Amino acid sequence: MSFLTPRSVNLPQRVRRGLALCCGCAAIVRVIAPNQALATDTPDIGALQLLFSSCAPAAHGWDRLSDNDNVRYTRWAGQSPDGRRHQKNLPQGETVFPHEGASDARIPAADEVINEQVDYLTEGFWRAMARVQGNPQTEASGQAAYARKLIEWIKGTKLYGELVEEIELHAQNACTYGTSLLQVGWERTLAYRYHTIKLGELMAAAQQRTDSGQVDALTLFPQMILDPTLEEDCVAILQQMHAHYVQSRQPSNYEWDVQPLSAKRARQAIHELRKDGEATLPLPYLCRNQPFVRARKLWEDAFIPETARDIQSAQAVFLLDYYTEAQLRAQAEAEEWDPAWLESAVKLKGQYSEFSQGQWTFHTGDATSSAESSNGGTLASGMSELIEVTTCLRKLVDADGVLAVYSTIYHGNINNAERGTRNAAGAYAAHGPLDYPLGLNYPLVQWRFEVAQRALCATRGIPQIMATWQNTLKAMEDATVTRTNLETCPPILVEQIMGVNYRFGPFVQVPVKRGSAKPEFMQMPGGGKTAEFMTQHVQGRIDRYFGRPGLETPPELSLIKRQKRVRTFLLSCSQALSFCFKLMSVNLPPEQIEQITGLPRGQFGDAGAIADDMLYLLTYDVQELSPDFRDARNKRLFELAQTDRTGTIDMSKLIAYFVRSEDPAVAAEVITDQQGATAAIFKQVKGDFDDMLKGIPPQLTENDPTAEQQMKFAEQIMQVSPVYQQAAQQPNGPFLKLLEAWMKSKQFSRDQLGVNKVSGRVGVDMSQVMQQQLGGGVT
Repeated sequence: MSFLTPRSVNLPQRVRRGLALCCGCAAIVRVIAPNQALATDTPDIGALQLLFSSCAPAAHGWDRLSDNDNVRYTRWAGQSPDGRRHQKNLPQGETVFPHEGASDARIPAADEVINEQVDYLTEGFWRAMARVQGNPQTEASGQAAYARKLIEWIKGTKLYGELVEEIELHAQNACTYGTSLLQVGWERTLAYRYHTIKLGELMAAAQQRTDSGQVDALTLFPQMILDPTLEEDCVAILQQMHAHYVQSRQPSNYEWDVQPLSAKRARQAIHELRKDGEATLPLPYLCRNQPFVRARKLWEDAFIPETARDIQSAQAVFLLDYYTEAQLRAQAEAEEWDPAWLESAVKLKGQYSEFSQGQWTFHTGDATSSAESSNGGTLASGMSELIEVTTCLRKLVDADGVLAVYSTIYHGNINNAERGTRNAAGAYAAHGPLDYPLGLNYPLVQWRFEVAQRALCATRGIPQIMATWQNTLKAMEDATVTRTNLETCPPILVEQIMGVNYRFGPFVQVPVKRGSAKPEFMQMPGGGKTAEFMTQHVQGRIDRYFGRPGLETPPELSLIKRQKRVRTFLLSCSQALSFCFKLMSVNLPPEQIEQITGLPRGQFGDAGAIADDMLYLLTYDVQELSPDFRDARNKRLFELAQTDRTGTIDMSKLIAYFVRSEDPAVAAEVITDQQGATAAIFKQVKGDFDDMLKGIPPQLTENDPTAEQQMKFAEQIMQVSPVYQQAAQQPNGPFLKLLEAWMKSKQFSRDQLGVNKVSGRVGVDMSQVMQQQLGGGVT
């Protein structure tokens, strides 16, 4: 289910309930004209098309996609696969220089810097330490542990594979083009699987109902199946059974809208049961119910007006998605999109938006060669089989003065000739306000490679910064290779002959007028180390600018630049994961949340309020990549902890910090947060009490380090439970004796840790206790 489908009166409840998105404060609505800030029942598709055309990825002559890509991937006109200049490959009117076959090297300097930046940014994400920021009451009540566990679970399980790719794309996009967006949403997918029902099982169930005194249609159903004259009644009963099953399988916080079992399919199942004794029926199940995080590339699949200062203050956000016809029809049916629009969109298969020289156009041909297109060249080949769908998000005010995020889903080339007019039904798929129970933000977060100006579009990517430096490195490389070729194979001077056109190059004969006809090598001009000096000079400037370790880069400068970039990158990732937590708090069933976290969700109150009060924050010190730094830091911290006489340092937290800094994967396996550990200890004590109440001796742990905490929980349980109090008042009852043995064991563990003799290891021989209570029946 699409998270961007707007709320509308004709949408089913399952769609409306699935539209919980990210939250935050409301941003300022920026408008081109006054009426474009007001919500309407019918969208003006023509106005949206004009607004979309103002989102061109060009400013000051710099095309943000193609120019950056050309620098990064070292592309220019006249290239040859062998890395040399050939006249046949040059555009008409240009002449090869300095000679045919001269060096035309590709120096991927920008690509190298980008990949280095991306590597330490993504590694910082996976190695980062996570904490939940909130008020002191949040931390004390366990709400922070609840949030942390929920986010770490989704990050390490459901979203792990997706995050590996999307977080790297997020870094790649920003380093290459200056800005990247992370889109957050919720996906619910309802699928079907076949289930076999057997006539014998139906008869057994009917017999149980009969034995219990129930006589109704369900008890008679198996016998009715065998009677062909009652087929219509059986069809109706089977449809009711199917509806009841579907209703019983719904999650506690989600109402799905499932098509009822058709009479034709029910009749077929009745025939199979009568003939074969079994039949198969399609039964629905929720196969995907989770958040998603998706990297969006500005000016390819996400567009904003160039005047936007940030993503939340943008007048509109346009998101482009591509569907096959089958995918689009399934999506349209699930979302109840306008059928007339669907048929019009299918006819426009293969047509997609692109900007050329700052102008918006629709490409209507096959995009199999789209690698050379002006939109950046990353649209997949085979676009002729895909249908483009545009989603426009805007912050508008309705007639009551309420600000909301509105979504309009349409195809940009429907009614293209009617731009500027209000389009009738059939021109768009859906339109209306998104149901945002948690806030008014667009479901997107941004990361900028640099913040030199407020305008989001003013941010530069690495290729734009490095373009001239890379050209200089290329020129020095070409000059060095060309000079080496000429020095190794210098041109040959020969007597000039009329009518012969000679060329310049290695071993090429150059005609000259001179007295001797004897050929000789041309004397090459004396050279120096200019190319080598310039290469080192430019490389040093690149290293200093981007904080790469090098001879000319002070270590503290490299550290500061890298740390700053990692911090801002992780902030955007933290915001996206915080949005995921807010979505999970609302959309996951409470019982699933309790199962994931091990913490009773009900004790924390409203989950949405918790989400608004906390921020999931990722932090990482780039110095952690140095084992020497980690060892020295950990040693110093441990020495300080040993000298702590006031209890200022929490040793359990310090050890957890050491483990996380050494290996985050190991930390995830071995570290239990304090709140979770306390909950686990309480659960263990409660289980021991339940066993003792039944006369079952609990399993005792040798030298139990949690003994004192268990004894405190035992006192609390005895104070609030009348059942245990009554059982303990029976002097000769098994519960009292087992409880005394249990308390003796915990007391022993607390006071005598390290004693290691047979019964002494747990402080009591439980078999003797059982022999006393059960007359020697236990040995």
